[in-house]
Amino acid sequence: MIGLNYKIVTPEKIYREDKADMVIIPSVDGDMGICENHLPILANLQTGYIEIYVNSKLVEKIFINSAVAKFSDNNLVILCEKIIDLNQVDIKKLKAEIISLENMQKSESDDLA
Repeated sequence: MIGLNYKIVTPEKIYREDKADMVIIPSVDGDMGICENHLPILANLQTGYIEIYVNSKLVEKIFINSAVAKFSDNNLVILCEKIIDLNQVDIKKLKAEIISLENMQKSESDDLA
């Protein structure tokens, strides 16, 4: 049985809105599993993974930058600064971006010398 509603929001859009059995969030106090009828919470989240479970199976894992989560009345809202959907990461593009950033950092270091 699907027990809670969740919504993941970025400054740009509602990233995901659905139902789940459990959502694990990376609280600054440690990972926290939120299930149906959990006590109300307001939590600061650190960089890490949101894990979404449906029918006791992990169905989605989302990497987030800092965020805030609020849970009450079986509704979880997560306000994220930035999200990276690991299912949509283009490894070649990511490697090229890393190389570009490393080169930019090296260039800035050379300019300071």
